[in-house]
Amino acid sequence: MVIYSCKGDSKKTWSTINQLLNKSKTQILPENIKIENKLINDNKNISDEFNTFFTNIGSKLAEKIPASNKHFTEYMPPKNEENFFIYPTTNEEIELIVKGFDGNKSCGIDDISPKVIKEVICCISHILSYIFNLSFTTGIVPRKLKMARVAPVYKGGTVDSLGNYRPISVLPCLSKILERLMYIRLSKFFTKNSIINKNQFGFRQNHSSAMALNIIVDKIANVMDSNDVTYGIFIDLAKAFDTVDHSVLIRKLKHYGLRGITSDWVTSYLSERSQIVSFKGTLSSCMNVKCGVPQGSILGPLFFIIYINDCVNVSNVLNFVKFADDTNVFCSGTNAHDLSNTLNLELEKLSDWFRANKLSLNIEKTKFIYFSKRRKKNDFEIKIDGKKIQQVQNIKFLGIQIDEKLTWLEHLKALRKKLSRNIGVICRLKYKLPVEILHYLYTSLIMPYLQYCNIVWGRNYDIHLEAIFKLQKKSIRIITKSNYLEHTSPLFKNSKLLKLRDINKLQLGCFMYQYKNNVLPKCFEHYFINQNEVHNHHTRNCNNLFVGNFRTNVKCFSLQIAGPVFWNSLDRSIKDSRSLDIFRNRLKNKLQSVY
Repeated sequence: MVIYSCKGDSKKTWSTINQLLNKSKTQILPENIKIENKLINDNKNISDEFNTFFTNIGSKLAEKIPASNKHFTEYMPPKNEENFFIYPTTNEEIELIVKGFDGNKSCGIDDISPKVIKEVICCISHILSYIFNLSFTTGIVPRKLKMARVAPVYKGGTVDSLGNYRPISVLPCLSKILERLMYIRLSKFFTKNSIINKNQFGFRQNHSSAMALNIIVDKIANVMDSNDVTYGIFIDLAKAFDTVDHSVLIRKLKHYGLRGITSDWVTSYLSERSQIVSFKGTLSSCMNVKCGVPQGSILGPLFFIIYINDCVNVSNVLNFVKFADDTNVFCSGTNAHDLSNTLNLELEKLSDWFRANKLSLNIEKTKFIYFSKRRKKNDFEIKIDGKKIQQVQNIKFLGIQIDEKLTWLEHLKALRKKLSRNIGVICRLKYKLPVEILHYLYTSLIMPYLQYCNIVWGRNYDIHLEAIFKLQKKSIRIITKSNYLEHTSPLFKNSKLLKLRDINKLQLGCFMYQYKNNVLPKCFEHYFINQNEVHNHHTRNCNNLFVGNFRTNVKCFSLQIAGPVFWNSLDRSIKDSRSLDIFRNRLKNKLQSVY
């Protein structure tokens, strides 16, 4: 069935489902655009207006950023003396990269689809390797590879306003091959030289949103357990990727080791970039992009995290946890009044860094949460640049609702709504599709929500998780076409699916296995303590992990407590698995054996 071809593509899955339900969803594009109270209805003029708007977003915003009395170089770490060398590529490397491309992705301005490239790559890889190696040795990126096709996508609000559309940029497929080659080389160099701050989790191999959230939650839980308080500032940057200053970025990359021909290559990559907007099949005039990292690119996110890498150097008091442009700072202490004063002073330093680096801080969308187990509420103001930051009780970060007591109730409430909606969709298709397809829909529309960051919110009170588990049981009865009162344990076992609680145990176990085998990021080094490090007594449990003391359930549910407890409970035959895949399968079988 056609729905199998949608695997891994939620957009196509929903498109197919809507067809099955006789629903049609068309993209919203305006009939006219309002510019200075004047309506424009010619498609060519509209496409030009969109392009003018999109190409000037970053530069106009950057012009409004107040000047700083600090220079961005004042915050940079010691210079990396090792020089980056671009080693040449091979036919085989290019073919391997293209093999991993999604053939269904859109074409760039050259109208060459990834599918075509995948089919002919063996015939042209030697030509591409020659061209790309020439680019590496001369420090020049071909201009044709720097031209993007942009489509405006409606976000919400008034349809005739340019500001209510998001630019979706598509670069030529060949440019993505060249970028991937450079990305591989740069990532190895940055990792080898420990360039990127350990608390940056965005766009990095072996890093994830769940890891970033666990770091945050464990820090807060430790403070709560001591009956102290934490201020968490969730910073919002306006169009952060679009306002990156090229000269500042190039200077920073040189500081980290990209010099000579490599610096020339980066300069060429960033300069003379252009884009064309496609509106209802009509192309705009080509316009230059003067600042920002390229949207839709492979190197853009990597360059951005390098750009903001040194912001952690503004303060010895603030704790940073970053996920790309999501920069969050935390400050903990005993006295809330003293802590708020300290925090306000430190945030002024951070604001200086933003100005010096020409990034625009969006005060209106920046929020803070006062994390505390105390009954007394926070009465102190937190400010940046003299402007008050709004206090909230919960906030959405990386797709998860974090609340001031770490109860996850708001997240579970939102999760129930999403699951209920998707279960309703599957239920309507129950009599139209066979069990195999319904099972696929479960893995596409239900399972991702139950799995996403479950390791963070899934350790909770039974009463809090009960509604989610009931929805999961309802969905398993639907996809197996069982009676609504059917006992679900056999259904889970026959379908080879895990229950909600066991999803958490599987994720927790896999995390601990990676920790014990030293494959986690550096921020998790020494995150746990071995039992034999606490005392010298030789016992049969000396290879277990030490479980620390805790006063509150918030700390009990934290990774630093729940992780060692669960790991110590596992059979030796599971813990000694030769690989993560073997460990995962053994643990999954163990969990399902009691169904």
